[in-house]
Amino acid sequence: GVSGTSAPRRRQRIGERHRRRGTRVVRVIALAIAVHVAVERYVGGALRLPEIHAGLSTPAYLSRGFFARDLVERGKERQFDLWSLDRFAVKRRYLRGLLLGFAAFPERRLRDSVIALANVIDEAARA
Repeated sequence: GVSGTSAPRRRQRIGERHRRRGTRVVRVIALAIAVHVAVERYVGGALRLPEIHAGLSTPAYLSRGFFARDLVERGKERQFDLWSLDRFAVKRRYLRGLLLGFAAFPERRLRDSVIALANVIDEAARA
């Protein structure tokens, strides 16, 4: 070929690249499912997650009685970084939720983080 590589070798490299991308997509989907399972198991009705079709993060909507700003502050006290949805709003308004990132973390760390979030929420509920 023009680049000095045979056509079968180029096709093989392209196929390998597509398989790697496919593996990453499957991993992100698995992590999204892991976040849903952990939130349902450890947080219960305090958070509602929308169905995740794609992406690296998901909004988590808070039930009545919980305030994102309060949870963010309580998280800071525990060195646990939480992001309020209003942080990402163009117009400043209260969105009653948190942004949960999941794609960059292994499943065990996601579960541990959801458990830590559940502890922050439990603490807020008792206050």
